[in-house]
Amino acid sequence: HRVRASHPDFASLFLGAAPTTDAQLAGTVTFTAGGVTTVAAALTPNAQVTGVATRAADGSRAADACMTFVDEHGRTMRFFNRRNSGAFDVSIAPGDYKVRFDNCFDEFDSLATSWVGGVSEATATVLTLAAGHQLELNAAVGAGSAISGRVTDSASGAPLEGMCVDAFEVGSRTVDPQRVETDAAGNYRVPNLGAGEYHVRVFDCRAEPAYLVTWFGGSMSRTSAAPVAVPAGGTAAGKDVAMRTGDVTVKVLGPGQVLSSGADTTAADPVATSFVTPNLTVFALGEGSSPEPITGYDLFPAQVGSSETLVHPERPYEVTVELDASLVGGTPPGEIVAFHEGVPLRPCGAAPPTPACVVSVAAQPDGDVVVEARATFLGDWRFGTPSPDGVGLLDSATGRWYLRRAGGGPAVSFLFGNPGDVPLFGDWDCDGVATPGVYRADSGRVHLRNGNSGGPAHVSYTLGDPGDVPLAGDFDGDRCDTVSIYRAATQQFHVFNDLGNGSPATVFTFGNPGDVPFAGDFDGDRVDTVGLHRPTDGRVYLRNSLTAGAADVEFLYGNPADRFVAGDWNGDGVDSPGVFRPADAKFYLRDANRAGIAGTEFSFGEPPWLPVAGFTGL
Repeated sequence: HRVRASHPDFASLFLGAAPTTDAQLAGTVTFTAGGVTTVAAALTPNAQVTGVATRAADGSRAADACMTFVDEHGRTMRFFNRRNSGAFDVSIAPGDYKVRFDNCFDEFDSLATSWVGGVSEATATVLTLAAGHQLELNAAVGAGSAISGRVTDSASGAPLEGMCVDAFEVGSRTVDPQRVETDAAGNYRVPNLGAGEYHVRVFDCRAEPAYLVTWFGGSMSRTSAAPVAVPAGGTAAGKDVAMRTGDVTVKVLGPGQVLSSGADTTAADPVATSFVTPNLTVFALGEGSSPEPITGYDLFPAQVGSSETLVHPERPYEVTVELDASLVGGTPPGEIVAFHEGVPLRPCGAAPPTPACVVSVAAQPDGDVVVEARATFLGDWRFGTPSPDGVGLLDSATGRWYLRRAGGGPAVSFLFGNPGDVPLFGDWDCDGVATPGVYRADSGRVHLRNGNSGGPAHVSYTLGDPGDVPLAGDFDGDRCDTVSIYRAATQQFHVFNDLGNGSPATVFTFGNPGDVPFAGDFDGDRVDTVGLHRPTDGRVYLRNSLTAGAADVEFLYGNPADRFVAGDWNGDGVDSPGVFRPADAKFYLRDANRAGIAGTEFSFGEPPWLPVAGFTGL
């Protein structure tokens, strides 16, 4: 197993023969049946950063400001100020960072993004924070700038609603751009930017993508995108983007594997890991790296022929991409180019031969290899394009369930369970569809059904102690949901990776008395972890690993009496918060794990009913 030691005031450490802070380089610790394995951890104290953000215009405290740290690989860590005071008290692992002050609430036009020591990420000062280092950073933040424009279909000129628009600083490696969606007229406006140059990316983030990722200026790649100059405190308007559709199939193989002659992977071609993606970019992770996402989806190591090679980047590996020439449209008809640290390697050519154009790039141990297939596309991801989750309600007084259809319409209704049961909702049989379950708190009995219809339970067993709170989720990334429990008396999570009453895979402590637990995939790695909603102040606390420690993400959302759920509401592969508000019998769903207003709200059900969330296929 990989073993990590963590503490809120110290840098986490993966243990083994060569302890490391980098998860990708972590070794393993061997455990034998019935034996005792002793490991030791010497943790390094975090650095402590304090400061105050004020508004440049009048010197008042910037209550909506966040302090964001960007490490050498472009990964970001965002911290909210204390109780809307504009003051910060941050504990962070030692390392080299660039720091920016920005607006915590993307929906509101308030603050410019302001870098410490520079006008952009490229010119910002690199701050080396040593163990136990104490640093004060203050900032006077100006008014935000913006980029606006319209997104249309290149063939018809019709406006496109629901397209995601990202703004990246030119020269930035940050992986979390400012993002908005287009309205019904195809219009967008990206607020809260600092003055400078940006690259604007538009991609189809709807449940069923149909358009090619396009950068402002018509490019399919950031390397050739046209920069947008943004004035201080003003708006760069008229940055319109026209998008195209088409088809492409991409295949990815592990080291030493051979492509079949067919244009698409089938059951007869088991060595290949195939997917059809609207993003056309495969990320091969280098040592400790998190490459800039040129497009929306990452390929996770478990989906390559051998995940071993990707978690040990010092070992050579290859990523092979096959582009089906018969499906490629546009001018040029298609090309595949590999990039290492932004430098193109071994281009395949503007006109790939029939049936396919294949390029193989050996990994570089000192950085990222990005293999980008440039072509038009249309299709579903072979492993399951993330589809938006739906919601349901259980009338616990009668045992009747109500599942909401996408877009509204009559609910699917059926009886399952007994009055007083606690609802569960998950994919118990690994078929991709969530179905009902109940937890009987007085006896600890779990009853699960593999269909969204009335009838007897397909799986039943005993789990936990009276008073435990059940949680449904895929806690090991095997695409099958299981039931775990939260023991409120001790604030302990007992995580089970199988359906049954065996021993938990892990037990850890997280939260305070009175917190309400929930589960979800909050960072898009396809493994569910846990979160807490604190009804006393409406704060949400998320962990991105099944371990004890401080929250990885913290923000305000909801009211004290709200009933909390989490789900992937927009199909981007990341779960975010939602609440059912008994006061008005409405759901309020948010598409991001940060404070702000609901992106979607609708009336459904009755005040006493209990909410659930998951993909129902309805």
